[in-house]
Amino acid sequence: MFGSSVTLPRITVDFKAMNGDASARRVFTDPTAVLQATSLDEVYDVLRAADRAARDGHYAVGFLSYEAAPAFDRAFRVHPHHRLPLAWFGVFERFDSAATDVQRGSPIALAPWVSGTPRREYDHAIHNIRDAIAAGTVYQVNLTARLRSQITGDARAWYEQLRRAQGPGYHMLLELDDLTILSISPELFF
Repeated sequence: MFGSSVTLPRITVDFKAMNGDASARRVFTDPTAVLQATSLDEVYDVLRAADRAARDGHYAVGFLSYEAAPAFDRAFRVHPHHRLPLAWFGVFERFDSAATDVQRGSPIALAPWVSGTPRREYDHAIHNIRDAIAAGTVYQVNLTARLRSQITGDARAWYEQLRRAQGPGYHMLLELDDLTILSISPELFF
């Protein structure tokens, strides 16, 4: 588990700068409100409230979990046991433009990664995907596999290490009361 002595929640967002610089950073602290959905029936209300806050000139920063998908279409099947909120957004009046790394210096220790998908099952899925592409049933499939590891140390140090390795993109470090999420991506999804 990551240690933290920071006042929470604290959200660090790094993204490609509009002016051509490598990246821009926004650090959000001290939310005026926290919007959270723990059931599918609450997801739309949280998103509406976040949208309303943004339209009123505030910053709504957070996440929507994969397990929230059935809120939009009940046909979507997701893992029934989730510990993340389905949606979580902090509403902020302002941000800090911190130019420095958020790293505090303590290193992380990472145990070996373990796949939650047996190799035989993964290979079978790849075979089925290739068949579906060849048949023209689909043109793209994003197959994912859950990896688990035990991590100790400073989440910020790891975030900076991953962010530097990935290069400019769309990255976020969410430090919530009992949860830390690191998101490192070269793509902007929405």
